[in-house]
Amino acid sequence: MISNNPERFEDFLTTDTKAQELWDLAGKIPHEQVLSDVEFDQDVEKLFNRLHTESQSNTPIHHIIKNRKSSLTAWLVAAALLLIAGSAYFITPVTLNVPYGETITHTFPDGSTVELNSGSTIHYSRLFGKTHRTLSMNGEGYFEITKQDLPFRIQTGEVTTEVLGTVFNLRSWQSEPTSDHESHESENTENLEITVISGTVLLKNGDRSMKLQGGEAGQWSPNENTFTGPIDGNFNHALAWREAGISFFEQSLPSVLQTLERRFDVPISWSRQAAGRFGGEITAYYSAPLNLERILMDITTIKSLHYVSHSGGYQIIDRTETQPKNP
Repeated sequence: MISNNPERFEDFLTTDTKAQELWDLAGKIPHEQVLSDVEFDQDVEKLFNRLHTESQSNTPIHHIIKNRKSSLTAWLVAAALLLIAGSAYFITPVTLNVPYGETITHTFPDGSTVELNSGSTIHYSRLFGKTHRTLSMNGEGYFEITKQDLPFRIQTGEVTTEVLGTVFNLRSWQSEPTSDHESHESENTENLEITVISGTVLLKNGDRSMKLQGGEAGQWSPNENTFTGPIDGNFNHALAWREAGISFFEQSLPSVLQTLERRFDVPISWSRQAAGRFGGEITAYYSAPLNLERILMDITTIKSLHYVSHSGGYQIIDRTETQPKNP
């Protein structure tokens, strides 16, 4: 109510001196009296349940203020106390960081779930599921979204993925090279790739958009500034990581190596000469890779490259290079 109708809220405070007095008093709560996370979650849930009940009423707001001012004042004051006492709690988002070499499954407050691939990160606010269902992600996740009136939105770079209830796999790394000639430290956004298992997904970037149905896939290409699709989805390719497999589809050498870094939690570097010699893109599928060296051997053999191990991990070099360079 405060964020959507600030003028109405200010008018209410100016016409009810008791509400104004209690609102001001709430701002003086000592920091040490801030509720614990568990207590705060419980009280916020009670408050929003009450607000939801009030919002279902067809009674005009001025009748509520006139006939039920004591009740309205009560939950306004409760809101003031909760919001001020827990301001730091609200400001601090929920963050999920998946360690390299691992995957995790997480259930959101609305009952939706996500399985996150190695190295992925998700952020969402404490009000997720109550006033909105919006989160940001860098990485890859398999989402199963519960159907609600509130749209479920995933922000990945400049692209917003919006759904109501559906199942899909979304991949978008914001620090992954998109070509062989970009450095390991490049901050360019990798092409967003999405495969929809069921339901409907809407992708948006400014005035551009693309709708996908179950069984379809699509991409956002930042270099070309356009969506590609819909095309028939390749479930084996998109979901290999969920079954301990690994898949590359038309990926550059740097992109492939960073995927392997995250999967096996081992640093892998490459020389510019090796990347230049590699050229083109690679497509490969391993239903259950035996180990990292097996994959590195396959990748380097097809392009006459070489990999060497050292104390810090692995390095890909051209066969004409006699000594690996320090990563």
